[in-house]
Amino acid sequence: MADYKAIGKAFLDFYYGRFDAGPRENVASLYEPVNGMMNFNSPDFAKGAQEIAEKLRSLTFQTIAHTISTMDIQPTYDNCILIIVTGALKADNDPPMQFTETFLLRFINNSWLIINNVFRLILHVALTLLAAGGIGLGALFGWKFFESVNNARRDARGLGQRAVTIVDNTRLDIAFIAKLVVETINDLAHNFTQNINLITDASVWSMMMLTTRLNIIMHILATAALGIVAVGAFGLLLYLSHFSKFLQMIAWFLLASVSVFIFRMYVEHSRICSNMIRDFSQSHHSAITKSTTPNNAITTNQRSIQYQTTQSMFH
Repeated sequence: MADYKAIGKAFLDFYYGRFDAGPRENVASLYEPVNGMMNFNSPDFAKGAQEIAEKLRSLTFQTIAHTISTMDIQPTYDNCILIIVTGALKADNDPPMQFTETFLLRFINNSWLIINNVFRLILHVALTLLAAGGIGLGALFGWKFFESVNNARRDARGLGQRAVTIVDNTRLDIAFIAKLVVETINDLAHNFTQNINLITDASVWSMMMLTTRLNIIMHILATAALGIVAVGAFGLLLYLSHFSKFLQMIAWFLLASVSVFIFRMYVEHSRICSNMIRDFSQSHHSAITKSTTPNNAITTNQRSIQYQTTQSMFH
């Protein structure tokens, strides 16, 4: 059979041309009507032209296109032609898939008809790619998952350390504020008590002018108000210092400045108050001394004259 290759090639062109053009069940006429058999990607086969047509009609894809990569054609000892084809097909919008198909042709009634046909998709390539893609995606997902876990663990550790730092700083700030409040109250109470002891002396307070009394009271109240303002300012600045490093730096700078200013004003008010009371006490004491000294001198002279008169009477 000298022209078996030409026959085989012409048969393939005609078969796949009709199969791709559709309707695909029309290729059933190329099979032996009674004994022709076809396996279409399944171990079960359809026998006879009618069953083969029904099998092809039941396939779910709408369009298909075959591309032949290789064809191997051999004659058999009983004048048949064996054809093995490999290639790719594309059905509808699916990606191309590799396939292999085998035909056994017999010359019957002046026509070459298909006696046996086996079609099979080559899935190992797709499965290999799918497996490789799955492994790659799994590795990527696992890496991302462990990275997320590590990041979450680091974030949790950082948040824990930050929380501990904030708690410690808050505790130290509260202790500092409490100590500052106690010291300020003690200082205010001490100076306030000293000033009150001075001004409650009836001999001094009763002789002060109204203006002097009001000045002393205003200085004492100003001293107390400055202490209260200082405590409030310290608390506010320490609260603001937790929001950012920049605010913390500004807060501590203002804290130092306000502390120095409040302390100087406190000392100044206390000094002015004490000096006013002391000066008034000294001036009052000097006035009393000057008013009593001439009276004492006259009394002494009168006693001396009386003594001399008495002595002269006895002599």
